[in-house]
Amino acid sequence: MPTEVHFLASFFMDPAIYGSIDAADGAFSWDSAWPMGNYDISDEYDVEFRKYLQGKTYMAGVSPWFFTHYGPESYNKNFIFRADNWLLAGRWDILVRDRDHIDLVQVISWNDYGECHYMGPIAGAQPNSTSWTTGFDHQGA
Repeated sequence: MPTEVHFLASFFMDPAIYGSIDAADGAFSWDSAWPMGNYDISDEYDVEFRKYLQGKTYMAGVSPWFFTHYGPESYNKNFIFRADNWLLAGRWDILVRDRDHIDLVQVISWNDYGECHYMGPIAGAQPNSTSWTTGFDHQGA
């Protein structure tokens, strides 16, 4: 029995390219969940993606916050995307307002310990970002 797959691409590239990817049924905008600068969340990513998808499926993101923290012993990067001024509530307001133009919404909730966006309480201290991978073969079989 054939199985249909509805593929929504999520590549970090110019949104203008998505409409021409024949293998994709649409796109997911990961960066739509947070403001990418010192300003409040807006619909700029949603509008940009929808403009180029030419009727294909659009999936928007929503998340309470995003940070990455890797110490000097690993990737040595440490930042947080701005989550001030009621980011989660403001993003949902935008998504509800534009619900006739947004096909799907992904609640972005968990990536990994060093690059995170949580939707629930964190119990205890966060482990070093490499502790969950140390000792495991990541070369493939």
